[in-house]
Amino acid sequence: FLKKSDYNVILVDWEPLASSTFYLGPMQNTGKVGEQAGKFIDYLIEQTGAKPEDMHFI
Repeated sequence: FLKKSDYNVILVDWEPLASSTFYLGPMQNTGKVGEQAGKFIDYLIEQTGAKPEDMHFI
């Protein structure tokens, strides 16, 4: 059961960087993905006034 609310959901699709069957490739890309996600979060905070304390990451 889902309850309607005022929220946004943002997904990170990093499949092209995670699709290698060799473990070291995707492992090394996790830092790149995290860095870009962090830049996007910074952008949201700076441009929209979003508050970090209102954000939840899973």
